[in-house]
Amino acid sequence: MSTPSEPGGEAAAPWQPLFEQAAAAMAILDLQGKYLHVNAAFCRMLGYRSDELIGHDYRSVTHPDDIDPDGPQEADEPLEKRYIRSDGTVIWALVSRTFIRDEHGEPVSFLSQSQDITRRREAELLWQRSFANAPIGMALLSLKGRWTEVNDTLCEMLGYSREELIGMHFSDITFEEEDDRGPALLDDLVHGVVESVSIEKRYRHKHGHPIWMLIRATAVPDASGEPAFVVSQYDDVVNAASPTPTWRSWRCTIRSPDWPTARCWPT
Repeated sequence: MSTPSEPGGEAAAPWQPLFEQAAAAMAILDLQGKYLHVNAAFCRMLGYRSDELIGHDYRSVTHPDDIDPDGPQEADEPLEKRYIRSDGTVIWALVSRTFIRDEHGEPVSFLSQSQDITRRREAELLWQRSFANAPIGMALLSLKGRWTEVNDTLCEMLGYSREELIGMHFSDITFEEEDDRGPALLDDLVHGVVESVSIEKRYRHKHGHPIWMLIRATAVPDASGEPAFVVSQYDDVVNAASPTPTWRSWRCTIRSPDWPTARCWPT
């Protein structure tokens, strides 16, 4: 039996204006996954009219890879999924589902609320690809200085696998003879003394030889503005395994007009 608080009840009118005019994309589905009601925001999000959705299964507008194998389920946490719009484009949405229950507490339908997060997901994907494919070493570190994510370039520079570097502290592979200022600079980042740091130091390759690195690091804040993690970039400025010196090993100057050519000498 329906109650006044339930969509579809005899006294259902009070909830309908709120549902229809809600800024959030909302839909009510039966327990098999067919749309019973959809509001204007949900229609705008997917590019359909309400009559094109009502009576249809939610799977018809869900990306094939994101279809629930057991049908729609109530979830404690919102889930991220892809919808297919009427024009064929794919969007990402953050979806919350809750049961609508009768007076006996039995589920009679689902209330689904969706938020379009396509721009956020595209930004995340761009960052992931930029991080993974960067021609320089890149890493994420915890505020205590342990690597939580590293790219392939950094692994190749240091000779370690990703699995070996994750969880390692940067000081674990700092060259033994190095006057390591890293921990002090990390402390400055974590406590907001500086926004970014740049340091040249030696790391120890897995095979034992030193590698000169130019390291740039920036603290990334969380929603409260407090540092949450550190992003670092690594340039191998000297290949210590090679007898050929690179730009760090030489200092150049240009003299003119008496000495118009560049002259370099080892430092």
